[in-house]
Amino acid sequence: MLRKPMIVAASALMALTVSAAHAQQRTPGGQQICAPRAALVEKLKAEFNEEPQSVGVTHSGGLFEVLSSESGTWTVLATGPNGVSCLVLSGDGWMTKDREATSKAQGAAKKLDM
Repeated sequence: MLRKPMIVAASALMALTVSAAHAQQRTPGGQQICAPRAALVEKLKAEFNEEPQSVGVTHSGGLFEVLSSESGTWTVLATGPNGVSCLVLSGDGWMTKDREATSKAQGAAKKLDM
């Protein structure tokens, strides 16, 4: 079952994002992209058709979530207890067990022997 590897991967990613500022998405001017969660989720839905797919609660009471689209785009948001979310990572080629993989994701999976 994929649940345990996904939890381990998400935990590792959360640890990396907390300790590695360079992993956070930034504007061309170097500013971190943060806003109220509802505003970011709405913008990601409007621009990329991304919707929340997975969520975890951090020990500090925040949220760590993955949004993705049918076309395979994805975004990771970290939301603090104050309701402000920051973009952590984003990309293309997201795969889930429930959804047929995009060609980009299939290519990446082949490279990783998945």
